[in-house]
Formats: sequence, structure tokens, C-alpha cells
Amino acid sequence: MTCPATRPTGDNGSGTVLTLAVVTVLISLILGLLALAAAVLASHRAATAADLAALAAAASVGGDACSRGGLVAAAHGATLERCVLDGDDVDITVSVPTDWPALPAARGRAKAGPPRQ
Repeated sequence: MTCPATRPTGDNGSGTVLTLAVVTVLISLILGLLALAAAVLASHRAATAADLAALAAAASVGGDACSRGGLVAAAHGATLERCVLDGDDVDITVSVPTDWPALPAARGRAKAGPPRQ
């Protein structure tokens, strides 16, 4: 006499599949939030570096304003991308790398000069 083939019935094992799905979604959500936090942090660092570099460059207009702005940007972990002198005004653009290689560098731009009368 042969045994008839039996098929699993019921919900055996479905809890494992559901747990794996929930864990996968949670890990994906956490990684996405960490990437967002890294991008926001780099953006704030770029804006701060640009502001300080523009102020330093504006304080030394007439001399080597752009090189001074570049030094201040480098001191804050940024790279000077563009420096334009327009009379007494200085327009600076810097970039700051993010902590995640997959994310592009954050850019910051600032303009500084003497107060307007």
C-alpha cells in the first residue's frame, strides 16, 4: 500500500515570512532616514562654510579675497568651487562631501560685502 502525498495545510510558517517582511521594511526605512539625515547635515555644513568663507573674503577685498575665502572654506571641510568679486561684494560657492558615497556633494552659496547705505 502506498501513502498518499500530503500537502501542508494551514498557516504554518506564515509568521516567519511576515516577520522577515516587516524587518526588511524597517531596515529600509531606517537606511532612508539615515541617508536623509546625512544629506541635511552636509547641506547645513555647506551653508555655514559658504557664509564664513564669504565673510572672510569680504573682509579682505582688495587683497587676495578668494584665496582667503578658500582657506576658511577648507578649514570647515568644504571645497571652494567659485569665487566672484563684484566691486566690494564677494559671491562664493562651496561644496561639502556627504558621509554616504552614494549621495552627491552638498553645495552652499553666500554673498557678502559692506553694508548698503
